[in-house]
Amino acid sequence: MEFFLEAKAKDFADPFYGTEGNTLNNTIEKREGQSSETCGQMISYAAALLSRQHRTFAFSIVLCGQYARFLRWDHAGCTVSDKFDYVEEPDILLEFFWCYARLTREERGFDPTVVPASAAEATLLSDTLSRYIKESQPQRRLSATRS
Repeated sequence: MEFFLEAKAKDFADPFYGTEGNTLNNTIEKREGQSSETCGQMISYAAALLSRQHRTFAFSIVLCGQYARFLRWDHAGCTVSDKFDYVEEPDILLEFFWCYARLTREERGFDPTVVPASAAEATLLSDTLSRYIKESQPQRRLSATRS
């Protein structure tokens, strides 16, 4: 999966406050109702993506009503854009997809240091797992029963 997009029908599902933030708890994250549920969904998607792929970061988009935001997730957290009206300004989304399509794998967040295992490394892993499985099997004791 390259990135994910979450779409909600209503504006109130937006998981973030505007640029003014929430002065009550000094956060941009909304923590009530549908907003909180949307945020939780997106966090679980990002965590799954970053834990199952060799990634340094990943992008996502959230659409709530006619508004959208871009998000950049990494292992430390998330950077969130201001929301914009994608109905009135569809070029913003189009430009994002156009630019994203031209990025390299590394620029899309794939970890360039990860390479396939060599044949020797694959053999070592296979041998080690086989030995582990064999050694972890319970020893069967044959007991002679006399009648």
